[in-house]
Amino acid sequence: MCPACIASAGVVVGSVVSTGGLTALVARVLRKKKGEKSDSKEKE
Repeated sequence: MCPACIASAGVVVGSVVSTGGLTALVARVLRKKKGEKSDSKEKE
């Protein structure tokens, strides 16, 4: 493969990984907030 092709493939893989990481972080934050709300309801 030519160097430009390798660089392009690296950029694509990097963007997919960073997007997946960002999505996982958002999901974790939303789950945590949702869990706190349900915990407060159970304590009442």
